Amino acid sequence: MKINQKGFAPILIILLVLLVGAVGYFVYVKNSEPSQPIVEQMPPIHKKTLASSTAAPSDVPKTGSSSVLPPNPGEAGKATLQGIDSDNDGVRDDIQRYIALTYPDSEKTRAALTQTTKAIQTALVDANDKQASIRDATVRLNASDCLYYVLGLDRSGSVFKDLLPQILNTSARSRAFILADNQLGGQVFELLPKAEEKLRCDFDPDTMPN
Repeated sequence: MKINQKGFAPILIILLVLLVGAVGYFVYVKNSEPSQPIVEQMPPIHKKTLASSTAAPSDVPKTGSSSVLPPNPGEAGKATLQGIDSDNDGVRDDIQRYIALTYPDSEKTRAALTQTTKAIQTALVDANDKQASIRDATVRLNASDCLYYVLGLDRSGSVFKDLLPQILNTSARSRAFILADNQLGGQVFELLPKAEEKLRCDFDPDTMPN
């Protein structure tokens, strides 16, 4: 495994091995699907095990929220793996609402979480295809690096652990997430140096005021 980040290389090597082996992920799914599956996730390259949080934000937009949000899809949004994306922005409506309502005062955070969500949603859909899963893993790694650049290592872990159970809010989505990671066994992923993490963003965070 090639790791180009100074100082953290040994830790990153170990943690990426955990990632590609799907050892770092634990998802508990009951025989009968619960309304909120319990998901505990160690996000890629984060050393600390993080507890999940499924608390939903208020439906009332706060000061600083971005554009008008799509309606809450409710249970209909859980009927399929893909969910509902009524405005075709590449993010499920329920997650779009969660990001906007939870982080109304930080455009950078919303953009980074949108990139992360798109990467995970694509991985769920492609989970049965090994080659697609390998390609998707690179996209997910890019999104992780971008999130680290925007929020820093510690806060990005906290924000990610709150986002993940929102995305994996059905048994089918949780199982797809595990399968996608299982497809990565034996793969090698190279990380950019910390100074180049910004390059992984699909937007320019330095042009955003907050």
